Amino acid sequence: MVYLTVKAAHKFLTIRQEKLRKNAAMRVAVIGGGCAGLKYFIGLDDMSEQDDFAMESQGIPILIDRISLPYVQGSEIDWIEIGKREGFAILNNPNQAERKSGCGSGEGGCKSGNCGCKSGRCGSPSSETPE
Repeated sequence: MVYLTVKAAHKFLTIRQEKLRKNAAMRVAVIGGGCAGLKYFIGLDDMSEQDDFAMESQGIPILIDRISLPYVQGSEIDWIEIGKREGFAILNNPNQAERKSGCGSGEGGCKSGNCGCKSGRCGSPSSETPE
């Protein structure tokens, strides 16, 4: 299970409404991050894939592919605002190993600049144009 904070759920509903995608689910995926740790993708998705694990938190449907699931299981997704940066962030991930290499600063949260919304689908102002 992945858990959304109330703030994250509210922001997701707002973004979904703004994008006119009222039936879209939240897509959560893990992208390899090298020595900087895991990078996350959080966005809107209108279709479930055959290998998806479907769940719900705070009334929001969440889709996670089976490869990503073990890396995010038990995590919390929040909406974070730090200065001019904002976006979804995966917090309290019990599956993320402690970073010992010292290279990079990528824990997947907003401090690393990832904000979990690199693709722009989630409304991060520093991202590409949303789909």
